[in-house]
Amino acid sequence: MKAFFIHSVCMLSCLFLINCSEPTSYTFTNQRELNFNANWRFFEGNIALAKNTEFDDSSWEVVRLPHDYSVTDQVIQDSVHIGPFDKNLKDGKDVGYLRGGTAWYRKKLSLSKQNKDKQVILHFDGAQTETILWVNGKKVGEHVYGYTPFYFDITSFLYKDKSNSIALKVNSKEQSSRWFTGAGLYRDVHISYVNPIHFEHWATQITTSLASKNEAVVNIDTEILNTTDKPSKVEVVCEIYRNQEKVLNRSRDTLINISAQDKNELAFSIKLLEPELWSPEHPYVYTAKLTLIKGERVIDEQLQTFGIRSLHFSAETGFLLNGKQQLLKGACIHHDNGLLGAVSFPKAEERRVKLLKENGFNAVRTAHNPPSEAFLNACDRIGIMVIDEAFDMWLEPKKPNGYSNNFKAYWKRDITHMVLRDRNHPSVIMWSIGNEIKERVDSSGIEIAKNLIHTIKELDQTRPVTQGVNTFWDHPGREWPETAPAFELLDVAGYNYKFDRYEEDHKDFPDRIMYGSESMPNQSFENWELVKKLPYVIGDFVWTGMDYLGESGIAHSTYQTKKEIEDTFTMPWPWYVAWCGDIDIIGNKKPQSFYRDVLWERSNLELLVHEPIPKGTYEVLHYWGWPKESKSWNWSGNENKALQVSVYTNYPEVRLELNGKVVGSKKITEADKLTATFMVPYQPGELKAIGLKDGKEYSKSLKTTKKATVLQLQASNDSIQKNGDLVFIKVSAVDEHGDVVPNNHSKVKVRINGDVQLLAAGNASPFVEGSIQDDTFSLYQGKGLIVIRSKATEGEVTVTAISQSMDRAEAKINIF
Repeated sequence: MKAFFIHSVCMLSCLFLINCSEPTSYTFTNQRELNFNANWRFFEGNIALAKNTEFDDSSWEVVRLPHDYSVTDQVIQDSVHIGPFDKNLKDGKDVGYLRGGTAWYRKKLSLSKQNKDKQVILHFDGAQTETILWVNGKKVGEHVYGYTPFYFDITSFLYKDKSNSIALKVNSKEQSSRWFTGAGLYRDVHISYVNPIHFEHWATQITTSLASKNEAVVNIDTEILNTTDKPSKVEVVCEIYRNQEKVLNRSRDTLINISAQDKNELAFSIKLLEPELWSPEHPYVYTAKLTLIKGERVIDEQLQTFGIRSLHFSAETGFLLNGKQQLLKGACIHHDNGLLGAVSFPKAEERRVKLLKENGFNAVRTAHNPPSEAFLNACDRIGIMVIDEAFDMWLEPKKPNGYSNNFKAYWKRDITHMVLRDRNHPSVIMWSIGNEIKERVDSSGIEIAKNLIHTIKELDQTRPVTQGVNTFWDHPGREWPETAPAFELLDVAGYNYKFDRYEEDHKDFPDRIMYGSESMPNQSFENWELVKKLPYVIGDFVWTGMDYLGESGIAHSTYQTKKEIEDTFTMPWPWYVAWCGDIDIIGNKKPQSFYRDVLWERSNLELLVHEPIPKGTYEVLHYWGWPKESKSWNWSGNENKALQVSVYTNYPEVRLELNGKVVGSKKITEADKLTATFMVPYQPGELKAIGLKDGKEYSKSLKTTKKATVLQLQASNDSIQKNGDLVFIKVSAVDEHGDVVPNNHSKVKVRINGDVQLLAAGNASPFVEGSIQDDTFSLYQGKGLIVIRSKATEGEVTVTAISQSMDRAEAKINIF
């Protein structure tokens, strides 16, 4: 039987006993991973001298990280350059017509008296794409993969008694990605000041070899590094917290001897009684505080969050989390945050995770690259399981300037950094080594996969390894059974768009654990039925959970006659959004999400109406497409024209009424796939769907709204912190009853009274409409979004939305 269990074997080289009294109190200011985002100077372009200490950057723009310059407006605005978009960009459809290119970031650093004798480390959670760091004109190092974290020890490059110059050159090359990447320092940057004897970065790993309601055994492995020329004796104190409440103290009864210029590995176990187990339903997160003491002086502190949970995968019982079966209701997601571009603001990442969970997902696949740490932190807290994916290509390229050019030299460093950073996140349940890899079954690919898996297992043995494997559309003539060598290496097999092979493959490989690593929205019924039916199929991940920038229009639908049928993968300008998400780029549900609610039994009845189809044509859906329907009964100008109405339901029978008159009724069979379709001549009023079950009636309706008379603003928060916090403000056109008017596309102007930054203002339309950062935008389907970011100023801010055809609206935000 092939199965994967969580296991963790730790050498008990140091065993701490419970000490019920409070440990000795020490005063120490933690200098680890301090926020280093403020006051960078930025220039878009290439200036070779910018690496030099004496270079004058006083005319450069001052920015606060994270920062993505690809979504800022082009300097020149004309028929080709519209807002940030360049309609003539080579392969622009892939990246949403948003530029890359070379840019520079510079910052000054002066060491305080207390930090002059410490080691100084710069941490980058990610930079797009190829990055070179100079300190005081000297090259420190470089990093070439845009999605993995990296850090540099810059101590030897620094002046202790005068200001230091930090300079970074970033280059986001064209034709390097199949989707929008963003550009620049788009994730957080931190700085650490550590003593010569300290906990090694990323060396602490926390696992649970036993996790039950009654007790848990928590294993902590860490490394202590001595960079001095003298041996030393130190002690470690460990404390465990849950929700900032201390639940366990550990004694400091063990001396650790560390040789000069050496490191000591420390491993110990802690037993916790009645632990809170992590799951999507109950995402409890613990924090371990490790304190390093020399004599009576604290010389380092490290905080590490973790969760207590058990994982078990097998073909017989599927995926068990804490002993209970979990069906993975999965969303593939790209890394961007819609109108904000690629920037990974913690508040934006948290909002994205909340939206996914609120819409029924319990798992994500980070397609096709490691996510930001802010995203994983949000998944830990909110309760979303994660397949953490490393690469979209190995040696065989998909784009001429892609990561394949650097894979051979840097794969080990990048996979190592991904696993070391992410292995303590309870949300991460699998590692993925790749997606639709061209050489997946070639001898070279098999060897690469073995090396990747071996490296992962050396760093973390508590999670299975997977890969998204596709049919051989990239190798015509090969057949699906030839994928067997690739699957043989994996703990869990990821099937991209091949649900039709589950049962047949199970006959040949009965121990193979499977899941839909990618699936199409319009095949969600077939995929989910097999997940429910087959224990060896543990879940399904739709492409995609949320809309994203780039791969423009892969989910398009068009109206054509039979003679005009033409299939294209992407769509031309002005498409810039993929349009395949259950959720659009500003956070609204799309039609397929309402169907999925019924499929997952989150709702029993949903009602949607297809827009009028031009006479003489019919709708052609691309692979990821969904019919052009919406929750709207506003179709003025189409009176008496028959519109297609879809009722999605779990009820055995439905009845449809228009303005109190029965239009028709239908019984739902398995062949209907939870759908009843009616053709209804349009008349304004109320369209009502009534579900019938056991003699009872359940209904939902759509009403023709009145004319939009007022704008409505709904802020995500009424107060935020200064220095970079975000507020998302939903904008809606509503009628006199407060109902959103779905066919309103009015222009809106934003006015802000207060010292904040307008980050974005726009809508969810898949078509380019201009700047996404200026103060004017149009509503789409009656809705829009404004995003503001705080600066260093406290006080009240007023955001006003103005339209010529509606009453204005205000939102007041307090910044503290």
